[in-house]
Amino acid sequence: MTKIFNEDETLEKQTTTSHVKTPEEAATVGMFLRHSRLAQKMTIDQAAKALCIRRTYIKAIEESNFAELPPVPYGTGFVRSYAQLLGLNVERIVQCYKEESAPKKSAEKTMHQPSASSRAAVAKPKRRHIIMGLTAVVLICAVWLFLTTEPQKPELQETPEVEVAEPLPEFVPEQVLEEEEVTIEPAEETEVVEQKPEARVHLKLTGESWLEVRDKEKVYLTGTYQQGFEYDVPEGEGMRLSVGKRLNVEVYIDGELTPVVRAGRQINVPLDEYLNH
Repeated sequence: MTKIFNEDETLEKQTTTSHVKTPEEAATVGMFLRHSRLAQKMTIDQAAKALCIRRTYIKAIEESNFAELPPVPYGTGFVRSYAQLLGLNVERIVQCYKEESAPKKSAEKTMHQPSASSRAAVAKPKRRHIIMGLTAVVLICAVWLFLTTEPQKPELQETPEVEVAEPLPEFVPEQVLEEEEVTIEPAEETEVVEQKPEARVHLKLTGESWLEVRDKEKVYLTGTYQQGFEYDVPEGEGMRLSVGKRLNVEVYIDGELTPVVRAGRQINVPLDEYLNH
């Protein structure tokens, strides 16, 4: 496999070597994308800034390190955006990426399957298992002998005679108090006021989705979350929101449900546009 160039070297040194393989000679999709980027004299930092994707994700794609990428379909979306930036055949690049990542998953499953020799070793009885089996047989025999022996009948004791007391006369009250009628007044209806989130931007999931909240300097939230997850976006300038399944994400601006995420606008959506109104 072609040696991975150190990203700390300058772009001029990478493009002026004696022989650099063309993208068509690359062995993997990651190498193809990398050589295409170098051919356009573009650094990883420039590509990451243009796509608003982490630098580590760009490097993981070029090194075919699929374990560092988000799960499907978000990893596929990163590869698709990278291919579009470089002006390549997007569908072909995505198809090759799926073919390269699929065999590794099946190989991992094969590694976890036990071999025939290991199953045979497990099936072979051990000495302690034989001893435990014999002990169980002895205990069963002892219990059977205990249950089959006739227990001695206890001697009957004479019960002493008990005098029966005469019943007490029935008590009849002289006066019966009349029950007071109690009227229950209906309680006043109180209006239920729905409490709104204190944060200016509040996220709520109605189904599973991938979320990422970040600004130019820091990533505050990233990952795949389940239905019912809620998150208050920290206040600050330059906050951006990215989602996977937009229909499962509700965004509240100052307590009001706002259509921030919609079709074609669900990656790196600037929240300042809605907070400055």
